[in-house]
Amino acid sequence: MSAATTIAGLSVSPGRTLAKAFILRPDPLDAAAHVGAGPAGSESVQDGIERFAAASDLAARQLRELAERVRPGLGDDKAAIFEADIELLADPEFAEAILARIRAGAFAAAAVLDACEEHARKIEKLPDAYLRERAADIRGLGRRLAANCLGLSPDAAAPQEGEFVIVARDLTPAEVALLDPEQVAAIVTEAGGPASHAAILAASLGIPAVVGAAGATTLIRSGDLVLVDAFCGRVWINPPPELAAAFAAGLDPQGGDGPADARPQPALTQDGTRVALLANIGSAGEAVRAASRGAEGVGLFRLEFMYLGRNQPPGEEELTAALAAALAAMDGKTVDVRVLDAGADKDLPYLDIARAQNPAFGLRGVRLAAARPDIFLTELRAVLRAGVSGRARLLLPMVTDVSEVRLFRDLLAQAAAGLDAEGIPRAADVPVGVMIETPAAVFLAGQLAREADFFSIGANDLTQYVLAAGRDDEAVAAGYDFYHPAVLAAIKATVGAAGAVPVGVCGEMAGEVDGALILIGLGVRTLSMSPGRLAAVRQAVRLHSREDLARLAVTALTLESAAQVRRSLRALDA
Repeated sequence: MSAATTIAGLSVSPGRTLAKAFILRPDPLDAAAHVGAGPAGSESVQDGIERFAAASDLAARQLRELAERVRPGLGDDKAAIFEADIELLADPEFAEAILARIRAGAFAAAAVLDACEEHARKIEKLPDAYLRERAADIRGLGRRLAANCLGLSPDAAAPQEGEFVIVARDLTPAEVALLDPEQVAAIVTEAGGPASHAAILAASLGIPAVVGAAGATTLIRSGDLVLVDAFCGRVWINPPPELAAAFAAGLDPQGGDGPADARPQPALTQDGTRVALLANIGSAGEAVRAASRGAEGVGLFRLEFMYLGRNQPPGEEELTAALAAALAAMDGKTVDVRVLDAGADKDLPYLDIARAQNPAFGLRGVRLAAARPDIFLTELRAVLRAGVSGRARLLLPMVTDVSEVRLFRDLLAQAAAGLDAEGIPRAADVPVGVMIETPAAVFLAGQLAREADFFSIGANDLTQYVLAAGRDDEAVAAGYDFYHPAVLAAIKATVGAAGAVPVGVCGEMAGEVDGALILIGLGVRTLSMSPGRLAAVRQAVRLHSREDLARLAVTALTLESAAQVRRSLRALDA
């Protein structure tokens, strides 16, 4: 093999790395499923039905564990990737497609693979590119079920020691979620696209990734040294010594100016407009990773992840310690702490909340404060205590009017008075911000600006409420799009009504390059995103002028659909 062999692909998570390759090959399920290998052996129809039922129950448990594994660090939206698979498992039509094949004489594992392949091929014919990427998820679920039927591990295993580059035909979201970002230097796959859930998870974990790298698993052998440039989407196999040395010295392997791993330059547009890039986190550990990637602060610390998977809420000492650790990692930079945003859609039995018919419209966010002020007083005391060693701010979710902000200011005053009476040191002042997530908050943004110290637009929830399209509901997934002109108009209106109150945006939109650019054009100057997206957004901001982005936003607001807005964004990059 030539020392200069390269493979071209598509970058979906930026970064550069030089490490040995490990070829990840899943168990050969197809052959095993059709000959009845493993415990299946020679199974009767009844055996097959029972085997499928057991495999389905096990898959649901595995997926719930994966959802809870990623939720603390990556957020609800990433956990929902696995929750969607759980919902599909419970779909009677999905189960019947498999059971019909078993009744016709197929082994359970073969029936699963065949039914899921048929379902995936139907999805691949859909006109929407995002929905077409879900075909890989269906195939991944099929492999999990088939592996469970055969008593095999559903997820391909990576090495336990050393740093390496994962090379694979494709990866399921579960396989990506199980990777250790401290051990996996990069991912290279032959299949997949930028909208695939595996790619989204890789970016959220901050793992450089190149997809669509044709021939990767045949050209690369385990143990080969590979240089992955996930800024330009190129992979060098056994690079020549001078190229490896250049990378080790911090130089761009493409020959560009400047070091590859230098301290990040500020996100400054070409005409000098400064944009602050912050990180979304769910734990103190995520704060450390965010700081290492150049985050200028934390725009969203999802506190609710400390409440999951337990029989009682976290105590004041535990909350204080976690917040203090995050503040220490940020070293004087601001950390915005979102108070508990968990209602009847979360399994928190100690809250004693009746399950809502529609959790998205139920008792969540600030609405919960009136029912359980004790929970929030504990949080507020922890924020005040941790704030002694850093710059903590409070962020209030699901606000609809000024009375809710005033309620929290009263609770904050109670918490401060209690700490003072006990002689416990606290921050002298903790600014209070409002999340703009509901149409009510958009319409009343002028009033809220008189009560709040800052705004943070929660683009994910704002989109679902403005468009009346649940973000986790596949039946209306095509209608959930934060590039819709109505969503853009809501953001523009909020920026205009805020006056001197600073406005930021958190959520998936801020972490997409196109989303970040149009937000800047709409007047937003603070963007908060998954740490893995910081580099790509920073680079994109520096390539454009504020004036050009403002013109883009003006045009977008006149368009009739999200599809038209996306086309206008592609023209910007042309």
